[in-house]
Amino acid sequence: MIKNIFTTAFKGMAMGTIDIVPGVSGGTVAVLLGFYERFIAALKNIDVELFKALFALIRHGFSKASRQTCIQVCRDKDLPWLINLALGIACAGVCASFFIPWLMDNYPDVTRGFFFGLVLGSAIQPILTLKKPKLSELAITAFFALVCFFLLGQNFEPPANYVPVVAPEGATMTQIVAMLPSIHTPDVVVNLPQNAGLSEVIPGIGSMTPVQLSEATVPAGTQVVLPVIPPYYSFVAGFCAICAMLLPGISGSFILLVLGVYYCALGAAKGTVSGLAHGAFSADHFLVLALLALGAVVGMAVFSRVLTWLFKTHRRGTLAAIVGILLGCLRAVWPFRETHQDTLVNVLPGFDFPRLGFIVLAALVALSIVATALILQNKAAKS
Repeated sequence: MIKNIFTTAFKGMAMGTIDIVPGVSGGTVAVLLGFYERFIAALKNIDVELFKALFALIRHGFSKASRQTCIQVCRDKDLPWLINLALGIACAGVCASFFIPWLMDNYPDVTRGFFFGLVLGSAIQPILTLKKPKLSELAITAFFALVCFFLLGQNFEPPANYVPVVAPEGATMTQIVAMLPSIHTPDVVVNLPQNAGLSEVIPGIGSMTPVQLSEATVPAGTQVVLPVIPPYYSFVAGFCAICAMLLPGISGSFILLVLGVYYCALGAAKGTVSGLAHGAFSADHFLVLALLALGAVVGMAVFSRVLTWLFKTHRRGTLAAIVGILLGCLRAVWPFRETHQDTLVNVLPGFDFPRLGFIVLAALVALSIVATALILQNKAAKS
């Protein structure tokens, strides 16, 4: 019993760790470890009958009969296993929330290069599955690619509320950005038009690298405006991300990245855990995290049925759409960006582009990781 609990939790941690990295789907890990079908079936079991049993438990004051009925319904629907798996996924998310934001703070271009390689590589799996695509399937791929490409745009920005904070004594830009679940990394926050006054209090800010900007000390009492997503968008992002996580092909974190809330989500997890560890409670960070989780729960209950139907009735068309979405959304993770008129825009790099070699190397490493995962998955499928 105890062994099964720990085994399931470790499977969840493996799934969560992979899914936090944009490009590699946690569903791929579920396939490799042999619990993908059980995972989808357990999600489909979150239905009206389950909620009726839970409400009956509360309505009857947790009586013995209602407890036994609720426990039996939960067991029949494999809910204990699903909760155990979810705890493992959540644990992996909390751990990753401490080191990935650091990479995005200090090496945003190289990190984007790594993400770009992962997303590009993740399109290989559905492409290979289609093998010889029909003309109609190519049209579906082109349609979704063009729609995503133009909808996102190189200057795509999620809806944001701009909230001013006051810099405490001796705080760096990284520490200030962490005060709220900010959408952007320190180097982008500095370049917001609302923070134009920072150039007057931080000498040489225009020539600083992302690493130097994240470590720059802001004078105490300086007002810094941080972009925070509105509550409804957190729910929508959680709903969309979990829908992608259910597929062996698109990762939930990739959807968060495309929607512009990836850094914010990790920051919310880190801020909540750090606050609790220091005996404090950050309502702003917890609200984002709770709404993301709520959106994910609703997405699990709703979209697991939709995905099952799509793969049963329109499998090849669905795969063609996935390829188009992945290719079109590459625009959102393009690693080569420059600031023009206080706005980051995508550019084609020259040989003198800063850290060009490191960015390309990061993308190649990411591609090799995805290729290795696909090879392992194919071997598992054959066996």
